[in-house]
Amino acid sequence: MSVRLLVLDLDGTLLNDHKEISQRNTEVLLKAQNEKGLRIAIGSGREVPYAERIVSCLELKAHGGFLIANNGQQICDYQNEHLMTGPKISREACSIAAGFALDHAIECHGSLKGRQYMPAMTERRAEFTDEKGNATENLDKIVFFAAGNEEQTREELAELRKHLGIMADCYLVAPHVIDVAAHGVNKAAGIIQVCKIMGIEHNEVLVIGDGENDLSSARCFPFAAMANAMDVIKDAADRITLSNEEDGVAFEVERSILNV
Repeated sequence: MSVRLLVLDLDGTLLNDHKEISQRNTEVLLKAQNEKGLRIAIGSGREVPYAERIVSCLELKAHGGFLIANNGQQICDYQNEHLMTGPKISREACSIAAGFALDHAIECHGSLKGRQYMPAMTERRAEFTDEKGNATENLDKIVFFAAGNEEQTREELAELRKHLGIMADCYLVAPHVIDVAAHGVNKAAGIIQVCKIMGIEHNEVLVIGDGENDLSSARCFPFAAMANAMDVIKDAADRITLSNEEDGVAFEVERSILNV
């Protein structure tokens, strides 16, 4: 069955190490949309405004594409001009995450509707507050930037997961970066929503990614891992393409969709 929906991670996948989309990736993706009627969804841990600025050259709005942001917490349906928003991280989970960041001296910030919040100790408890010291009751996502090596980051990730339990889900998205989302929020859930909108089957989807926040997708859909992907992603993938520095997205689209 042919691919009708291509889902692309950003960092380490579509973007090179300079956080840019190469000319080859751009040309191949535009060709696939124009010649094959392919629809593209960006599936990223990034927020909507950042992702839209990065992928504007792909003309997703003109081709009825999608943006799955915040690891699936927000979905932009450009064909129907609709934004869907999923569960937010609860205040209790936010407080636990803020306390963890403060106790371990880990750089961290949260975001809500594009606004940034930082962990702080208030009169009541650890919370995320804005620049005026106002605490927020919930967040769209939380990001930790660990200072140690990858092994230390994984140890901190394991401890954070124990603290949060089932209140929130945590992903290692880069060797030193941990994303936190509301429980049940993940890229696969976002892709499933897009499949329902399009009325397509799972085997009509191709996902390409590199980080542990792509693992849910690799377990649910046909999946190509980048050559630079984490080992757990490569192990779960159906096949492996070239690295993000070698235009691995273009290579995979040419062989799987354009049949070059």
